[in-house]
Amino acid sequence: MVTILSGLPTNKPDHLSPSFASVPTVYPGVSPSREIVAAISLLNATLDRGWQIADLASAAALSSSQLTRLFRTQIGVSAAALLRQLRAGSRNHKT
Repeated sequence: MVTILSGLPTNKPDHLSPSFASVPTVYPGVSPSREIVAAISLLNATLDRGWQIADLASAAALSSSQLTRLFRTQIGVSAAALLRQLRAGSRNHKT
């Protein structure tokens, strides 16, 4: 399993936005698109929500297939896998 929440560079300019600077990346030099940054920010803000890919894609102004493809190519994992990691990280910080 790929762990993208720790130990990987974010390599995004801090001046763009706080959420953009904290988005994990798997591929050095590849910055996620603003749609993927928006989707990750949404996931982070609503960890308890039961997300469907179609709903997340719509919120990010993408089709489901485009969202899926961009997550895999820009982040290295699916949106569902990232959400599981975010939830696990959130639980670990609460204890």
